[in-house]
Amino acid sequence: MKRFILIFLLIPTLHVNGQKIKILQDAIFVEYGKSISSFDYTNSSGVKLENLQPMTKNYFRLGYNHDWYFSNKSVLQPNRFSFSVSLDYNNYGAQGSNAILYNIYEWDLEYLGLNLAINYDLIKMRDFTFYVTGGASSDYNLRGTQMINNQVYSLENVEEFDPFSFFFKGGAGITYPMSEKARVYVQYLYSTSNVMKDDSASSLERLSIRNHSIGAGVLVDIKGFKKKKTVTQ
Repeated sequence: MKRFILIFLLIPTLHVNGQKIKILQDAIFVEYGKSISSFDYTNSSGVKLENLQPMTKNYFRLGYNHDWYFSNKSVLQPNRFSFSVSLDYNNYGAQGSNAILYNIYEWDLEYLGLNLAINYDLIKMRDFTFYVTGGASSDYNLRGTQMINNQVYSLENVEEFDPFSFFFKGGAGITYPMSEKARVYVQYLYSTSNVMKDDSASSLERLSIRNHSIGAGVLVDIKGFKKKKTVTQ
C-alpha cells in the first residue's frame, strides 16, 4: 500500500520522453497599470443617472503566485494551473452632469483589496504563453469623495459606499520569460462589484462599479524551479 501511495505521488513528476520538466514554481509579482471604471448609480428616489462617464485611474498589485503542473499530455500545453493571492490598490471614479439642475459631479474612490485568483495556461507559442484568469476580491474603502459643482464631500459613513465591497473578476494575459528566474506579463482584467445600497427602508439608492484594467508586471522566482529527470526502461 505504501508503495502504491509513493508511485501515485510521483506520477505528476514523470515525463514519457525522459526530459527535464518544471514541476513547481513559487514567485512574487508586482503589477502596475491603468483602469477605466464606470458607475451604475440610482439615487434615493429610484432615478438612474444616465449621464455618468467613466474615468481612467491607476492601480497597483503585489502578490504571490504558486504553480501546479498536473499533466504534460494535453494539446493545450503546458496544461498548468496556478493560484495567486495579492494585495491590490485600486482607484475608481466617474463623472457626470445634470442638464436640468445644472449640476456637475464626480466621484473619487480608493480601495485596498485582498485578491484571490486561479490562472490557467491555455496555449503556448514559442516562448509566449497565453493564459486566462478568474477570481474575486474583498476590498476596503480607504477614502472616498464626491464633488458637486465646486463643493467636495467626504463619503465616509455613507451607506452605499460601505467600508467593504466584493468584486468578481475575469480576464486574460500573455507571459514571456526574461530568464530562468523571472518572466514578464501583460494582463487585461474585467471586474464588477456587488450592489452597494442604502439600507434605509425609504431609500432606493444603489451603486455598482464596473472596471476594465490593463497592466504589465513581472514574476520573480523565489525558490527556483525544481526539476526531475526520469529514466525510461
